[in-house]
Amino acid sequence: MNAAAVVGMLQSNQIALFIIMVLEMTGYMFPPPIILRPDDIFDFILIGGGTSGAVIATRLAQQEFNVLVIEAGADAPYETTLPRLVPYLKNSHVDYNYTSAPDGYTYQCQVGQKLDLGVGKMLGGSSELNYMYYSRGTRRSFDQWHHKAKDDSWTWEKVLPYFKRSENVSVNAIRNSELKDQYGTKGYIGVTRDESPNTDDILEGFHQAGHDIIDDIDGHRVGYSKALLTIKDGFRQGAGSSYMKYISESRYIATAKNTLATRIMFDDDKNAVGVEVITDKGETIVVKARKEIIISAGVFKSPQLLILSGIGPKKLLDKFNITSVSNLPVGKYLKNQDAVPLPFKINKRIVKKEKDPGKFPVGAFVGYASLKENENHKNHPDYSVAGLVFDDLRFMLQFFAYVYKYSYGMSNKLYDEIQNHQVVVNLLTNLYPRSRGQVSIQSTDPKDPPKVVMGSFSNDRDIDDLVEYIMHFMKVNDTNAFRKLEARFIDLTKPRCDIFETDSKEYWRCYILCMMVSLRSYTGTCSMGSVVDSRMLVKGVQRLRIADACIIPVHVSAYIYNTVVMIGEKAADLIMEDAGVEYMNSRHEPISIDQIKNMPD
Repeated sequence: MNAAAVVGMLQSNQIALFIIMVLEMTGYMFPPPIILRPDDIFDFILIGGGTSGAVIATRLAQQEFNVLVIEAGADAPYETTLPRLVPYLKNSHVDYNYTSAPDGYTYQCQVGQKLDLGVGKMLGGSSELNYMYYSRGTRRSFDQWHHKAKDDSWTWEKVLPYFKRSENVSVNAIRNSELKDQYGTKGYIGVTRDESPNTDDILEGFHQAGHDIIDDIDGHRVGYSKALLTIKDGFRQGAGSSYMKYISESRYIATAKNTLATRIMFDDDKNAVGVEVITDKGETIVVKARKEIIISAGVFKSPQLLILSGIGPKKLLDKFNITSVSNLPVGKYLKNQDAVPLPFKINKRIVKKEKDPGKFPVGAFVGYASLKENENHKNHPDYSVAGLVFDDLRFMLQFFAYVYKYSYGMSNKLYDEIQNHQVVVNLLTNLYPRSRGQVSIQSTDPKDPPKVVMGSFSNDRDIDDLVEYIMHFMKVNDTNAFRKLEARFIDLTKPRCDIFETDSKEYWRCYILCMMVSLRSYTGTCSMGSVVDSRMLVKGVQRLRIADACIIPVHVSAYIYNTVVMIGEKAADLIMEDAGVEYMNSRHEPISIDQIKNMPD
């Protein structure tokens, strides 16, 4: 077995999955497509049916508003539903396949020294191709958020009901814990815990290293735990499939699939009144909104669409001869969380067994750690760890050679080193990096990909902090539990970093720049406070709102899926509040498909 053969087989299977897409095995989960006509008019137009867009569309349709969803992709296909098939989604027909601009400094050991961004192009968006880790961020993150927004409706206490509204947490240890009231149990997104026994001895090592082992970790505490996952009954809990099945037969929702929004149309008073689109038939038409247009196209597409519509930095608009509608720092302040993989070989041998496609493909744990061990920092972690315990060599090679794009040589080196033993890969992340990137346009052609400069480690303090966190983390290797496991760190960078003393700061800097990957927690390109106000309304224009990860003004110290769902839930309330409808106390519990079928014509 070698990396090239495994990747070749994966790519062949991707082609087969693309061919069977015509069977539309997930069509029952989503509203059918609509054929758009020029000057069609709707109450609301949603641009992007991704994570937040699926949430907003569902809530608006449930309140019997006439909603159009413009989606550049189509339904999330069958392979998105099965957790074990997650590697097959990268660089597939449901991935935009965007890459960052190489900077000659970062991602040195990834093929091309650039980052594959991994952005979902389908209903449900990136929630249908992510790695299903569930987390919500710390109270401290939302304290910073509400200061940026100058609005206390973004404090942790005020956003918690929106998290709970979406959740269906079925973990008994959590539902019976002292924090049980912090979780929802009636929402659409199922949350379970990874119960793989492969993580038990690993967690004992972190306990011996001085970390708490807790049941209800969601970023509020410092400690380690088996991972919470957005998987239930053997199926991924993406926002598209989890929400939109409840409106799949509603007459209030229209979905224009394989349709690209190219420009927002404004009247003379700067009211957003329509959207220019290229339909699935290749026709360019304009559709109109009676009430409001909501952009939920994601961290990269939302700023691109705004700039093409005349909302963005005036200097950039002038460069491309785009008429300025509102001079705003669109595309600035891109935030990203890079991670550093730290692989350990342990003495547990791999036993070949039947692989369940409905189970998460690896043992999974998470940790949040603070370098300051006093009471004031008990709930304020500095770094996080996403742990993966591989007991499938094929999946391990897929992960290293295809998902993270390390060279075949490096991936084969790991395979040769472990000799049929389990591997624990710890993805260590600085939760609050200072570096910022930027999203811009390459041309005025909306079909061209946006220009993405990640800006990783543009602030040198970030790499220094990450070095410090790695050295703090590596203390776990001195515990009796790790000695019992005969845990051995595998340095795939050799001999690149051998010019530095092992475990020195210079050595770890070299290691980081070679091995770094992204957790795809991209935020901030249309930040609240600079581009949108606290109600997510775009500054300088009317009737235009943005509701996706691009508005997040701070690092939320978590994987962002569930935060983006929260944004969608809160946006739905704000939209309907502005439309004169009380929503929070009305239909916020899930309604059944039977109820929708029985709605009056």
